[in-house]
Amino acid sequence: MQALTVKAAVEDPATESERVVLLIERGRESKNPATRGQHLTKALQKLAALPAVQPPLPAGNTVALL
Repeated sequence: MQALTVKAAVEDPATESERVVLLIERGRESKNPATRGQHLTKALQKLAALPAVQPPLPAGNTVALL
C-alpha cells in the first residue's frame, strides 16, 4: 500500500489534460479489464469536457490581439 501512496504523490498532475494522460496510462497498465475500462471511460469523459483547441494559423498569417 505504501508504494501506491508514493506513486500517487509523484504523479500529481497539474492540469486536466495531464489527468487525462494519467488515466490513459493507468488503463494501459491495468491487468483487470474492468479497471482498464473504468480508467479509459473516465479519460474519455474528461477529454470530452476539455475546451476545443484552435488549429494553428498557416505560416505568414498573423492576427492582432487586442
